[in-house]
Amino acid sequence: DIISANCMLSAYAQGGHDQDAKRLFDAMPDRDIVSWNALLSTYGRCGQLQEAQMCFRRMPWRNTRTPPDEACFVSALVACGQLGEVYMGRSCFISMSMDFGLCATKQHYCCMVDLLGRAGHLIQAEELMHNMPFVPDS
Repeated sequence: DIISANCMLSAYAQGGHDQDAKRLFDAMPDRDIVSWNALLSTYGRCGQLQEAQMCFRRMPWRNTRTPPDEACFVSALVACGQLGEVYMGRSCFISMSMDFGLCATKQHYCCMVDLLGRAGHLIQAEELMHNMPFVPDS
């Protein structure tokens, strides 16, 4: 059933087993937002930005009541951060609110600060920390 498959997908994601996760995902007759998030998370943890992008674009949010949620965007931002893809990360961050009406959480802002810092944009990372609507953690 979908709950068992999602549990297995999440386990593969946590273990970084991207090929196993993809095989299971492809074999699933039904998928929900948890399924898509687990696959996105797997790609993000494995640093596979292109696969994460393709997965995000394949999400059936246009035709169903399953739009990307906050967790989807965290996974996408993590993948961008691991690869230093500043433009893609910014696009994703902006799309979250502009295209999907989601409010960025502290986790999204932390992903963006991490992304900017890893890419060497330290001034922009510091500016974002000072201007985000949350108190930064230590």
